[in-house]
Parts: sequence; structure tokens; C-alpha cells
Amino acid sequence: MSSPSSRFGPAALTTAGILLAATVFALALQPLWSNDLWWHLATGRYLLETRGFLDTDPFSIAGNSISPGRTTILNGYWLAQVIMAGCYNLAGERGVILLRAALLTAVPVLLLAYGRRRGLSAWPLLLAAALTGWTLLYFTAERPNLFTILFVPALVCLLDRIGPAPRQKPFPGYALGWTAAVGVLLLAWANMHGGFILGAAVVGCYLLGETAKVFLLRLPVPRRALALLWGSLGAALLATLATPAGIAPYLDFIGFQGGVLQEKTAEFLNPFAAAASGVAVYPYFLAGLLFAALLLRRRRQVDLTEAAIGLFLLAVSLTAFRYLPLFVGGVGLFVARELTRLEDEIPAVRKALPAAVLLTLLAAGVCEGPAAAGKFREYGLLRGRTEAGLFPQQAADFLEREQLTGVRFGHFNWGGYLAWRQRDGSRVFIDGRVLNLPLFHAYTRILWIPEEMRGLLDRYGVTTIVMPRLNPSTGELYALTEFLALAPEWLLAYRDETAMVMVRRGSFPQLPDHRTLPKRLIYQDVLADAGRRLQAGERPDHLLKAREAALRHLSAPP
Repeated sequence: MSSPSSRFGPAALTTAGILLAATVFALALQPLWSNDLWWHLATGRYLLETRGFLDTDPFSIAGNSISPGRTTILNGYWLAQVIMAGCYNLAGERGVILLRAALLTAVPVLLLAYGRRRGLSAWPLLLAAALTGWTLLYFTAERPNLFTILFVPALVCLLDRIGPAPRQKPFPGYALGWTAAVGVLLLAWANMHGGFILGAAVVGCYLLGETAKVFLLRLPVPRRALALLWGSLGAALLATLATPAGIAPYLDFIGFQGGVLQEKTAEFLNPFAAAASGVAVYPYFLAGLLFAALLLRRRRQVDLTEAAIGLFLLAVSLTAFRYLPLFVGGVGLFVARELTRLEDEIPAVRKALPAAVLLTLLAAGVCEGPAAAGKFREYGLLRGRTEAGLFPQQAADFLEREQLTGVRFGHFNWGGYLAWRQRDGSRVFIDGRVLNLPLFHAYTRILWIPEEMRGLLDRYGVTTIVMPRLNPSTGELYALTEFLALAPEWLLAYRDETAMVMVRRGSFPQLPDHRTLPKRLIYQDVLADAGRRLQAGERPDHLLKAREAALRHLSAPP
């Protein structure tokens, strides 16, 4: 990845880069919304308090019954979880929000700073950074994945510092000292997020690209230098085994591919399916077209190593939505470098790049500005709170206040939040980790199969149910909602716009029957829920059916 001798732009363009980074940072200050955040925080808190790794699941009824292929989740994110919990301890919700904004902003900042150091021109760098920053705004979930989003471009920059084999003589040698930095990065990464496997694959692409240049293109690189490169980076890759799970993450990753959990996870939709479902990932497609065009234009002179890494990241991104920021961030250096070369070769490109940058920023403003303005009006600049209505915050307050302990069956997306809020020895039925696959299957049967609900709830000793009345994704009326409205052993203890809390009759002496609520309120709330969602513009199919069912039950004699 040799650097062209081009000049960085004037101070005004450097200022533009700073403003770009500040804009990304401000837009990333969104309220907390990730379903997985809370079990990450709960685990981080547990690790800080116990000063040891998890041997079992302390939050759900999975306990020691962890399914094969899921054990690495117990400690697979431990370093990231400790960092996230530490940020929460320091500044509460704002601490996590600031951490997220800092990690996302670091990606375009890294591209701008490293590109400047390598002598790339300003406008190409600004265009690559603008596309990267815009893409990242679709990936603001507060999860350890944020570290992977930063580490992919960081790894590409480190490999660039090692120095791919040149086409000229004499060969100056690889800068093998940087392989130690690669090892440190991979070591930290392997203890933060499973995306380190992607990093290991990028290193593999780098080694294969360098080897191909020596053996296929006959570049004048001493075999001893290539062997040392393989040995040094091979040692760096061994650092990924220095985790509580050892080699298990690699094996679990292979077993996870094509499994039922992957099929049921929305972030594994391919980018075209995600776009069709309403996720407007325009910058990814722009970056992909730009990368492909630059690669094709220089196909006879392109560096094989750069091409191998870029094509690998592109291929991975085409398989799942979750990998889009890794591609855009990972090829940013290549895009900026190739555009800098075009500036020197084609004067028209030099004239067109400022307009391209401005149009990109304008498009990002049009797409993201209204939503950001709405969030700002509702939450303020720091937006230091959780997105309203996403989690059963008031219901959890009620559980705490009434000391309703035991096994809590909650919505899948709420399991982590309930685990975060429980400090009394209670256990959730399931959360987003899905450590026990039979529990996941039981969860779905409890939601939808009336003839199995009573037996399963009894079998697992559920004492409290915390659920929305309608499916948050589709608006369907849960079969469980209708069952609970009729089952005499379940009482309505609490209700609000987000959740209802049902308790098993006789389980809590402090909450006798006369303190519970009439069950007809469940269907009144179904009508209200459906009305709000219809007014918000959601598709009416399931919502209208839910309203019909509620009206039918309310009109029936008591």
C-alpha cells in the first residue's frame, strides 16, 4: 500500500475534518436503545463486583444448563463489558452514551489523521470519512460491536504501516515492529468481541496478498523477509487464543453459521433485504460502488493485498447488515488513496471532489437531520437517558417496590433489562444471550401455543410475567395475552403504556387479590396500544385484528 506523494489541503480543510468529526460525535449522542446493552452492563457489574469470570449464568434460569456453542458468550465480551459498566458507574446513562459517541467518532478521525500522515489529499480523505461517518450513524447500538467497528480500520492502518511489498528494487524490508502492535490489538479485541475472528481473517488476507505478489508477480522480496512476516503475524494471531475461552470462539463461530439463531436475527439480513425493509443504508451502497469503480479502474496495477482485504470485507458485508460499517471503515484508506492518485492523473477529478464531499454531507443532513432534530427536542443535547417506551422501566420499578422476586418471564428484548434491574436473587426466563436453546423454544411456545402455556409456566416455576400486550415488531396480539386475561391463576398487578405485570395467585402475600386490577383493563389497553401505533403510521394488518379481538372480548359478558 504505497503512498502517493500528494499534498494535504489547507488549514480550512483540516478544520472541515474537525467539524465532520464533531458532527458525527453530536449525532451519535442518541438515547440508549440496544436490547443487549443491559445484559452487557449486568455482566460487567458482576465482573467488577466478584473480580472473577462467570462459571454459570447468574441472571437467567439457564444456570449451568448452557447449550453447546453458547458457552463462550459467558465471558466472551468481558473486557468490553467491564469498560461499559465502568462508564456507567462514572456517569450513568450519559457515560455509556459518551463511550458510544467516542468510539464511533474515532473511526473517521483515525482515517483522517492516518491519511494525513501518509500524505493523502484532503478532499479524498474527507469524502471517505464522510461516507464512513454517515454509515456509522446506522450502527449506534451500545454493544461491544462498537469496538469491532473501530478495530477493523485500525487493523488496516497497522498492516499498512508494516508495508506491503513494493514493485521496485531494492526491497527495503517489512516494518516488523508494527506486528507487535497488531498482536496487542488482536489480544484486546479477542477479549472484547467475537468480531476479532474477522480481524484474524483480514490478517490472513494480508499474508496471502503479500505471498501472491512474491510468487505470482515475482516481486523482488527476499523469501527470508516473507518468512519473517508470516512468523511475526502468526505470533500476533496466536494472541487471539489468550482469552477465557481459548479456541472455542472459532469453533462456535463456525457452528453458528446458518443456525436457527442467525436465521431469526434481523441484523443478519443482507443489505439489500435490509434496505427493502426500510433501513436506508445509502452511504454503504455509495461506498461500495466507489470501491468497485476504483478497483476496476486500476485492475492492472492494483495492489493485490489491498484488493484481497477490500474484496473480503465487501463479500462479508453482502451477507449481513451487521457487517456494513466494517466494510466502509475498512476500505476508507483504499478509497482515499486511489482518489488521491486520480487527482494527480485527472484534473477534472480534483475539481469534482469538493462538490462530491459537499453533496455527501448534504445528503447525510437531509437523511439524518430531521430524526436528530426530533431527538434533540425530546431529550436535549446529551440525550442522557434511555429511549422512552423501549423497556419496562416503570414496571421494573413496581417489581422493586413490591419486592416481587422469583422467576420472571419477560419479553425476549426485555430480558437483559430485567436482569440489569434485579438485585434480589430473582432470575429472568430468557434474555438476548440465548444461553439455553430449549428455553428459547419454550419461550416461543409460551407466547403462541395456548395448549402449552400453562404447563410450561408451571414447569419452569414462573411467578411473574412482564410483557407487552402486542408484539412490538408486528403488532400481533400475543396468544399469551389472551390466555392471561382468562387464566384464573394469573392476576393483573400493574399496567402502563409499555408493559403489563401479571403475578401468580398466592405467590406474594404482600400483594393479595384485592390489590390487583380488573383483567378487563388488559383489553382496554390493547385497544389503546393499537390506536397509538395506528396513529404513528404502522401497518394496520395485525393491529386491526388486535382491535377486533379486544372489542370482541370486551363485549362478551363478564
